[in-house]
Amino acid sequence: MRLILASESKARKLAMSALAIPFTVVPPKIDEKAIRHEDPYHLVEKLAIEKAKALVGQENAIIIAADMFCVHNNKIFEKPKDLTQAKQMLSELSGQTFEIISGQCALNTNTKEVKSSMSILKTTFRKLSNGEIDRYCSKHPVLNYSAAFDGTGNTLFCERVEGSNIGEAGMDISQITEFLNYFKIIN
Repeated sequence: MRLILASESKARKLAMSALAIPFTVVPPKIDEKAIRHEDPYHLVEKLAIEKAKALVGQENAIIIAADMFCVHNNKIFEKPKDLTQAKQMLSELSGQTFEIISGQCALNTNTKEVKSSMSILKTTFRKLSNGEIDRYCSKHPVLNYSAAFDGTGNTLFCERVEGSNIGEAGMDISQITEFLNYFKIIN
């Protein structure tokens, strides 16, 4: 069986490459904003499943898909639309504890069987100054990341993290490994 990563994310490609299993990248074509659920913990998993289902026409393959965003006070922090919103997000998360949640799934295109999960990483940012936020936003591609920060932001801003190993890739690679074991891609 072929292994397909349903993502254009460089970080997800790098995480999958660490497994040392050949795979191809086929970005899914879905409107993520059209997929909604009141519960962010269900939404993130639903988004991953819909990304995988978008590639169900691929034959004899296991499709790996994921999604990730931050949640604070029941508010979802997805990718900011502009620098003003990016700075607002980082200011709102400054000095706060929030959750980075990821949904990940594997879909067998032959049987249509789906394995999926949701993972949580509790994160506490230290208090950030406006100048620090401005500098970060001017030097990093903040519009590409949920809540306007990537692994660099984790390193610079975090006081404490606990929970799943979601990492910069925005997916729990240990869960992906379990899915690949289940579908006998690795053993």
